[in-house]
Amino acid sequence: MESLSLFLTLKTVHIVSFAVWFGLPLALSAEIKKSLADRGTSFNPDRIDAVHKVLMIFGLATFITGFLLIFAKGGFAMVHPNIHIGLVLTILLLGVEHGMTFRIWKSVKSAFSAGNLPEAQLNAKKYGTFSSIEHFLKLVIIFLMVFRY
Repeated sequence: MESLSLFLTLKTVHIVSFAVWFGLPLALSAEIKKSLADRGTSFNPDRIDAVHKVLMIFGLATFITGFLLIFAKGGFAMVHPNIHIGLVLTILLLGVEHGMTFRIWKSVKSAFSAGNLPEAQLNAKKYGTFSSIEHFLKLVIIFLMVFRY
């Protein structure tokens, strides 16, 4: 009975973590572009930095709870191959998020701080591209986790 409640707890935390990780950044790229379009008067880089920290926490929580769920099921041999693919894609996604999206965000911030609004807007478009790649990967991952054929 204890292992069932541990499994259900892990699964609940996993689903909630993924939901936050998926939902929180959905409008972030548009918000950044919109705030830069009005000459940066509503631009709040501290808020975006805070969102990125939350995203990294929930992304890692999703990965860790997913990894623990695999072992709660009995190991890699006991889970569907889609879970293996989803795990690899999650690692790739964390790499894209940390290595590309967050890095280009720093470029947006530094260009804005230097007063170079056109450069900040150009980097915001790149941010949108990387953010779209992240969202696509998240959709593929959720599809793999939910639909096992």
